[in-house]
Amino acid sequence: DTVVWIHDYHFMLLPRMLRNRFPNIMIGFFLHIPFPPPELFMQLPWRKELLEGLLGCDLIGFHAYEYTNNFLRTLSRTLGLEHKMGTLFYQNRYIKADTFPIGIDFELFNKASQQKKIQSLVNKIKRQLKDKKIVFSVDRLDYTKGIYNRLLAFEELLSRFEEFRGKVVLIMVVVPSREGVEQYQRMKKQLEEKISEINGRFGSINWTPVLYYYRSLDFYELVAHYLVSDAILVTPLKDGMNLIAKE
Repeated sequence: DTVVWIHDYHFMLLPRMLRNRFPNIMIGFFLHIPFPPPELFMQLPWRKELLEGLLGCDLIGFHAYEYTNNFLRTLSRTLGLEHKMGTLFYQNRYIKADTFPIGIDFELFNKASQQKKIQSLVNKIKRQLKDKKIVFSVDRLDYTKGIYNRLLAFEELLSRFEEFRGKVVLIMVVVPSREGVEQYQRMKKQLEEKISEINGRFGSINWTPVLYYYRSLDFYELVAHYLVSDAILVTPLKDGMNLIAKE
């Protein structure tokens, strides 16, 4: 009676391996990133192996209908498999592909602003930044999140509109991620160099344009920053389902 739930693209080959070894178990798979259209996916030299890996599942889940549709179109183009309302028959088994947009704890966030601890943090941030307009950015360190692009946009804002100088602050929180991977280390260095460049070019004794924090925020700090902000930047280059936007 075992049910196995497999998460994300790292394990796309795993469902078939399990199916070959344990033919009767129930296997679910959820993809946390976008599934590309067939024109892109078919460029992969191991496209067939990845698709056959996923077809070891009973249920395959995606964040958005677009990604589910891309997967089903790719099966048709690559393996000649057709579906009916997301259900297909393969190797004497029915397999369902469907859309399951992930959510957040609405009640938790909706009631958070009433908590005294959060109200106290909000007042503290306001006192520190006085009358500055606050732009807030929070993401884990990842090349899909468009963090560097945000800095370029903020730099462009200060460059083109002198009236905003000294009046707006970008609070940029970058949550550590995959610190042992060289590409992520390079990305962190690139971000920090650009932040130093912006602060050096536009900043003054009384004003630091970009306040940068390389750490995670606890729930209270996070909600306090959401509440105190005048604008929140959510700018992924491509994302599965961005929960910061929902929060």
